Amino acid sequence: MSRTIKFITLTFSEGLNVLVGLLFLPYLARAMAIDDYGTYGQTLMIVALFRGIFALGLAKVIFSYLANTRYTQGESLLGNIVACLSCGIISMMAVILISPLIAMQFDNEALNLLILIYAFSLPFSMVASSLNSALIFFDKVKSAASIVVVCNLIKVTLVVLAVQIYNSLPLIICALILVEVFRMILNYIFIPSEIKNSLKWTRKNSLEQIKVGWPLGIASILGVAFYSTDGYMISALLDVEQYAIYRNGAFQIPFISSIYGAVTAILLPDVSRYFFEKKYDEIVRLKRKVITNTAMLIFPMVIFCIIFAKPLIVIYLSEKYMASYPIFMIYNIVLLTRFTSYDDLFIATNNNNRMPKIYLMALILNIVLNYFLIQSMGPVGAAIASVFSFYFLVILLFRTGVTFINKKVIEFFDVKKLVGALLLSIVSGILFYGASSFISLNAITVLVVMMFYALITYHIIIKFGFIESSIIRGILIRGGANNVLLKLFNKMYA
Repeated sequence: MSRTIKFITLTFSEGLNVLVGLLFLPYLARAMAIDDYGTYGQTLMIVALFRGIFALGLAKVIFSYLANTRYTQGESLLGNIVACLSCGIISMMAVILISPLIAMQFDNEALNLLILIYAFSLPFSMVASSLNSALIFFDKVKSAASIVVVCNLIKVTLVVLAVQIYNSLPLIICALILVEVFRMILNYIFIPSEIKNSLKWTRKNSLEQIKVGWPLGIASILGVAFYSTDGYMISALLDVEQYAIYRNGAFQIPFISSIYGAVTAILLPDVSRYFFEKKYDEIVRLKRKVITNTAMLIFPMVIFCIIFAKPLIVIYLSEKYMASYPIFMIYNIVLLTRFTSYDDLFIATNNNNRMPKIYLMALILNIVLNYFLIQSMGPVGAAIASVFSFYFLVILLFRTGVTFINKKVIEFFDVKKLVGALLLSIVSGILFYGASSFISLNAITVLVVMMFYALITYHIIIKFGFIESSIIRGILIRGGANNVLLKLFNKMYA
């Protein structure tokens, strides 16, 4: 399966998940009281923090071990599974022990029981994530994508039942645990039979993967802490209602995030292979191509959503979360850099031990900025701190990562195309926003404006060669476009 087909497959599967998520989030925001919704969000945040702390980057380490010929792939896979399971059990026990302290610090007694229950998801979710990485390595991209879609649909169904029939937060959390168990089982079922038949466990392999993953794990711990700083500090400094307001603004535009996730999942195995083969120019060529084409897809829609943030949030989450729109505007500026992975070169070159220092610097900056800006500006200050710290982090990561293959940062970027597409998106977005001020913006009119904006902006991007037309053509084919549409596209962009 080509990289383009892999990318399109993962992107379309994520597109279905986006559709589910787009319907799920406003449902929860409307169906639950603000305090309950905030408590639900805090539970997910805390357990995700511990998952990141104890995962040790094993879901990424597995790529290099499966590509490494020193061990059989069956040995590497089972070694990784055992390592993940062990770390998952340790993290579960840690969460159970510390949950009363967290509930006390957040001044939210309801958190204690919910965190205790959700802690049992940790062993299953860690193993499931590594098995998902293995499926992608073994070119089982369609299977991996389908599993994600099916599990998300099951999750939504179970959570809706728990809310509508029982109105019970503990049952919602139990539903999330069941989904993780099911995801782990499905991922294992679709691992190639020849690999499952060759599974062999050695303590040496598991310990070695943990040892290799430990520096990456430290970076992951710092990274998870970095991404959790805003929510944690708002919970500690403000209250659960302010956290709910922040959480409903501080989310990345779902489809854009799925494009980045698909690109990262497809790219990392190839980067690992090219490094082992010492094909450094191929790494540059591949990443430059991916960065340029992904940015062309991302920039227009990110800019549109930032400019139209107020009507989008009100339509999406209701007037109850009007205060979330400035947070949404600011927070999604981070997506303008979501066109590549910034740690893949560290992982592929086994320089994981260089990452913790960078993440620690960014974390300290984030904590300091959050403390002062939350005190003076509330949740909006947390969004500003998060964006500033994120840009500081990715700049340091990328500048350091490219030195491992003796390359320069500028080699990875087609600056002319990137700047041109960004300016085009901004100008187009401002013009459409100005024109829309003469009409009443509701769900239908915003959708119409978005469609015209997208048609015009992407037409210019494709027509002037900012993006490879073959990528758009592949997306149309994968999306089931008929022959008439394909012929029209080929005629316009031949």
